[in-house]
Amino acid sequence: MEFTSGFAVQLGVAFLAGVLLFAAAYLLPEKPILGFLILLIPWQIVTSRYGSMNMVLTYLIGFALLMKGRLKLFPLLPYLFVIMMVYFISMSQALRPTYKDHFLYIVTVASDFVLFYMVYNFFRRTGDYGFAIKLLIWTNVLVTAYSALLLAMGSNTYALFGISEFGLAQNREDGRLMGTFAAAGVNAEFYTLQILILGFLSVFEKNRRNRFFLLALGSINFGMIIASGSRGSFLTTMAGIGLFIFMFRKELGAASIARIVSVGAVGFIAITFVIINYTNYNVLFDRLAETEFDDSGIPDTRQAIVNATFERIPNKFVIGHGPQIKLIDEADRRIKGYTPLGGHPHNLYLFLLYTTGVIGLIAYLAFFAALFQRFMAANRIPSSKAVLNRMPRLGILLLIIFLIDQMKIEFLRSNLGDYQHYLYTLWAILLAFTDTFVRRIYRQRYEDRLERVAEEG
Repeated sequence: MEFTSGFAVQLGVAFLAGVLLFAAAYLLPEKPILGFLILLIPWQIVTSRYGSMNMVLTYLIGFALLMKGRLKLFPLLPYLFVIMMVYFISMSQALRPTYKDHFLYIVTVASDFVLFYMVYNFFRRTGDYGFAIKLLIWTNVLVTAYSALLLAMGSNTYALFGISEFGLAQNREDGRLMGTFAAAGVNAEFYTLQILILGFLSVFEKNRRNRFFLLALGSINFGMIIASGSRGSFLTTMAGIGLFIFMFRKELGAASIARIVSVGAVGFIAITFVIINYTNYNVLFDRLAETEFDDSGIPDTRQAIVNATFERIPNKFVIGHGPQIKLIDEADRRIKGYTPLGGHPHNLYLFLLYTTGVIGLIAYLAFFAALFQRFMAANRIPSSKAVLNRMPRLGILLLIIFLIDQMKIEFLRSNLGDYQHYLYTLWAILLAFTDTFVRRIYRQRYEDRLERVAEEG
């Protein structure tokens, strides 16, 4: 990014906000500060080739909370430590002129882990389930409102005060809706995960008005998936809904399943009708019908970049080509011995194999496997059907759907720091309430055992 007047304004805003938030994080209660940081995730007010304001604020607030003694619990730390070591090993073996690019990328990814522990510690300490749900719902409402604004704007552009850096996202020319996140497929994945979260909340919601709101918001999310034109997320959403009904069939019951399916179908069909007939973002079903696969099952639109990735992975199979897949100003730089890949492989697993090699892929899979195992272990514990006791099962569902959907996109792109923050916030919330549930169950069992011993004695 060139140093324009708009960028200068952004830097001034970022500096002032950073100073104020650091002071606030240290002096004020943690809840409003963390809530503000989470709600700010989709809105990269200041972003450049070197990072975003959100990343800087995460480090500043994290440091303030560490100084206050608020960060004490570090679950899954060995896995995240190994991931960071893999990144530095991969960077050390890359070409020296690319070190800065790789280091800046590592700094961005490390902020994901800082936010993960900030969120985990807060909700583990407070157990404030209602606040967590409000944050997820409000984030969803704000993101869908922004996407609805983009739908209304169409191909037109608008910039606040005429400053391009404060402009709305530009929709794609091929009839695909963008959004707060920088890729149509990533926005669609966000909506897929939120649909499942809203469905989960509606199962346990007793108030009819609130339940209707949750289901209506879920339908709007589905409409945004249609408008994004993401074939993968559309199919993943259908699979996720089916898996959701199967996993929560006991909580739902036959009558509720029939009601949810019928109401959901009406809502989804209605919003699909609106998107297809009253907007210019109606290419999804055409893309599905026209999709062709080669002999290895790769979609026609991905064949060139996927084949190029496959060809180059064996060159550095163990440690990869370096954490950053696309260098800063890559098209304008000439680095001896460096050949750009030319794009993203649109697959997390190929992305990791290319950037950090097989050790990087194993490190990330180990982290997700450990997270999955924590959810699974908690889900096996017999308990009542209360909403908090079913959070581990929601974690299982979301993690499965996420890992499936990542076969068509990679959340680790350097320009997706905002989406990375959303995901690690989500995992932290789910893990915090999962661990709280497990601790409560075992403490209750221990107290019951003491009571029986006292009675027998």
